[in-house]
Amino acid sequence: STQSTWEFGGAGGRLVGGVVCCGGTEKSMADKAGKKQQESGSTTFQQASSSTTASTSTQQQQPPQQSTWVRTLKQMLAGGTAGAISKTCVAPFERVKILCQNGKSRGILRTFRQIYRDEGVLRFWAGNNANVIRVLPNRAVLFTSNERLKKLAHAHHFLDNYPTFLSTTVGSIAGAVSVATTYPLDLVRGRMGGLLGPSKYTTMWVTVKVTAREEGWRALFKGLGPTVVGALPYEGIKFGIYDFLARRVPELEDALGATWFLSSFPNTPDDPVAARERRARQKKGDLSVGWSLVVGGIAGAGSGTITYPIDTIRRRMQMQGTEALTEATTYRNSRDCLIKMVRFEGARSLFAGVLANCWRVAPAAAIQFGAFEFLKSILHV
Repeated sequence: STQSTWEFGGAGGRLVGGVVCCGGTEKSMADKAGKKQQESGSTTFQQASSSTTASTSTQQQQPPQQSTWVRTLKQMLAGGTAGAISKTCVAPFERVKILCQNGKSRGILRTFRQIYRDEGVLRFWAGNNANVIRVLPNRAVLFTSNERLKKLAHAHHFLDNYPTFLSTTVGSIAGAVSVATTYPLDLVRGRMGGLLGPSKYTTMWVTVKVTAREEGWRALFKGLGPTVVGALPYEGIKFGIYDFLARRVPELEDALGATWFLSSFPNTPDDPVAARERRARQKKGDLSVGWSLVVGGIAGAGSGTITYPIDTIRRRMQMQGTEALTEATTYRNSRDCLIKMVRFEGARSLFAGVLANCWRVAPAAAIQFGAFEFLKSILHV
């Protein structure tokens, strides 16, 4: 047979047979290997395609990483805009409060009627332009400093076990920095809205010129001391109360039942994914816009009432020199102002207009925090 011939046909036959047989085997093995390689290549391509598609979809789902500068600018824009919106909304209450603090008011409702009767509706917003111009950089610095300082503290594990105390400390520092950098604008706003009837302080620029000409440039910083001292507890207490209540929102939602307005995250404890999200957001203290309005209003009213006497002294110092001075209205410093107010007007004068202040500061803080959270969500901060 051919097989035997190839087997016994000599060395040449064996060589040829071997070549033929081996060649046939190699060809068969090569065909099989080629098919496997094609199948493997096809599978690898499919896996790579699916991996690329998954990676692309993941990249599309995740927001692009923002640089520190871009994030900071967005935070400043959100904070400044939120402050401007809140101040404009509560400007009438702000004007009445200033008049009460300056001793120009005999009652909140009577002052409202007097402004409307003698000056018109628009005069409720007297000095608001100066206030908005002041608040834009002030709140931009306040919220950005608060966020950055808190992030820095977390990075160094500073007061990790005392989050409320951390928020109070960071808020105090941020408040002092913000008011110190924008104080002259605060004085201008106070003088423009702190007098009843016709006033020589008609515009911002006129107020600056008149103040500097009659009292010197240093007069633009009258009351800076009590302002900084007042900002330390006011902003600190406000951010502390806000953080304290924000971390208890999940328990409040469980007790009250989350609504579409207040709900900040799913109220479904049986869902493990929702439970993890709840714990993560509770740890961060994140709130929805609705809860920010509620918690912010409570925080603003509480801190504003506690620190109100400091704010009254600050306003008295700012208004000194706008009218003829007497022994009772000539203040050497903040301590002297406190002593003379108590001596000549009684301790109750330190809280003159506190009710109007609550009407002002509660909605102002609510709108401020709510608008800040809303703008952060829009700007993807």
